[in-house]
Amino acid sequence: MRALTGMVAAVGDPGASRLVLLIVLMLVALGAGLIVIAIWLWRGTRVDPPSLAVLEVMGERRYARADAANRQALVDGARGQAAVEAEHEPPLPSDHG
Repeated sequence: MRALTGMVAAVGDPGASRLVLLIVLMLVALGAGLIVIAIWLWRGTRVDPPSLAVLEVMGERRYARADAANRQALVDGARGQAAVEAEHEPPLPSDHG
């Protein structure tokens, strides 16, 4: 019975309650930090659509310093060979017009 009395006294101890509250708050803060890191990594590793590759090339210093012919070559290289060939094909007929 004496051991049971010691456990009840420890449960109502204000120092122990503060310690438990501190541990809980630290775990909540750690969880929130991990969520922020997960979102940051998720957005940072997202794959950009190929159509945005041209804008990435246009933002580079070598594009700004290049002449018109070299700029076009850089843009064509970013689009890929399939996109350059598709540019010269006639458009597909539309059923909506």
